[in-house]
Amino acid sequence: MLGVDVALLPQPNEDIEDEMLWEHSSNGGLTVTSAHEAIRAKGNKPFWASVLWNAILHPRTAAIGWKIFRGTMHTDDKLQSMKFKLASRCITCKQQCETQQHLLYECEFAKKCWNYVTTTFQLH
Repeated sequence: MLGVDVALLPQPNEDIEDEMLWEHSSNGGLTVTSAHEAIRAKGNKPFWASVLWNAILHPRTAAIGWKIFRGTMHTDDKLQSMKFKLASRCITCKQQCETQQHLLYECEFAKKCWNYVTTTFQLH
């Protein structure tokens, strides 16, 4: 039916008992680690991953950086999109809606902070 002659297939060795092998590990054994590696989505690492996830940074700082790079900070605009009812104002300037873009780049306080950092570390 499938174009395979069953008579030509090798016969199983009756002296050896069948065993289950996990193809995603070198020794054929199933482990949580090997299962996780087999099913997780593997893609290209972002350029910032090696800088962010190194031993020099405190884990809390790395987690905040990760949220910034991924655009997942819980700013007012994000909370409103999750159906939280709140009036949104930037906590420092009280002028604009609190968004990640505003907090990090557009707010006058943020601009002063960036100016201080670039001047102090001569990053011009």
